[in-house]
Amino acid sequence: MASKGGRDDGIKVFKISSTSSLKIQRGDITMWSVNGTSDAIVNTANEKMLGGGGLDGVIHGAAGPELREACYTVPEVSLGIRCPKGEARITPAFQLPVSHVIHTVGPFYDNENHPEVALRNAYRNCIKLAKESNIDYIAFPAISCGTYRYPLEEAATIAISTVMESDATLSGITTSVFRALTMASKGGGGEGNRGDGVKDFKLSLSSSLKIQRGDITMWSVNGTSDAIVNAANEKMLGGGGVDGAVHRAAGPELRRACYTVPEVRPGIRCPKGEARITPAFQLPVFHVIHAVGPVYHVDNHPEVTLRNAYRNCLKLAKENKIEYIAFPAISCGAYGYPYDEAAAIAISTIMELDGDFKE
Repeated sequence: MASKGGRDDGIKVFKISSTSSLKIQRGDITMWSVNGTSDAIVNTANEKMLGGGGLDGVIHGAAGPELREACYTVPEVSLGIRCPKGEARITPAFQLPVSHVIHTVGPFYDNENHPEVALRNAYRNCIKLAKESNIDYIAFPAISCGTYRYPLEEAATIAISTVMESDATLSGITTSVFRALTMASKGGGGEGNRGDGVKDFKLSLSSSLKIQRGDITMWSVNGTSDAIVNAANEKMLGGGGVDGAVHRAAGPELRRACYTVPEVRPGIRCPKGEARITPAFQLPVFHVIHAVGPVYHVDNHPEVTLRNAYRNCLKLAKENKIEYIAFPAISCGAYGYPYDEAAAIAISTIMELDGDFKE
């Protein structure tokens, strides 16, 4: 069950590759450990690295005075600065149950011109240092989300996508993220939380990601450069769930348009992981992009198929000059894909191509 995205103890666990997994949990990070020899927790330090408030103070208190002494021996790169923003340093963990502490400094959200760059670098450099130090298990807190005021939703997206991006270079690492995602899902405030229930945050200077509940068939931006994604089946002639709702709202013209899509083999117009585009007819958007996700318990590599579905939708949208695109939770209904695992794949894939879209 752990690899399928849920456990009875409240920890969300899912595979991000054949050798790596991501866990999302609440708890006291100073109590976390796996084996005490190849595990590390991340400390949200300040640039001096001599302890501070919040989690930094808690970790120093749990590790004992030896941690401060070890930090003091870290060379200064400029006067009083041992670890600049976005970088990371490593020390033993002393009285903590893990073998190492990786210290990183995140950005002050309101004081940085590009806080997302500094935060991504902080996660990336922690993972790089873990790899160099032969660490197999690493636990992150929600970096910069306390007194540094980084919006939880935006920080969670950066955390997930950076872990996913780094997975290809890590062998068998298990990453635990404390509080960042579970708190984000509760809408803890900040610039990513709007009064209308829409979670709205910047991915780049030109693109944003919105997370919202609602009827996707009612969504639109301008009716000329927008599209919704339909969670279709391979026949593309309508079905249950979102597929049926989209077809009903678009009217019978949509089914007729889908029928004209060439079959790649008998009865199959859109194989799993691929995407096709049609006009939207009576829907308020300009296009419908039809994608077929994996059946979670049947597909041998559902994460590959799901990522391809999102990627091919975005590719098709770009080719058709679509600037705004709305996705449902592909494969999370009757196809049984766990929401947490699917969300991580969706967000990280969108981050790959965020510069090509406005929203």
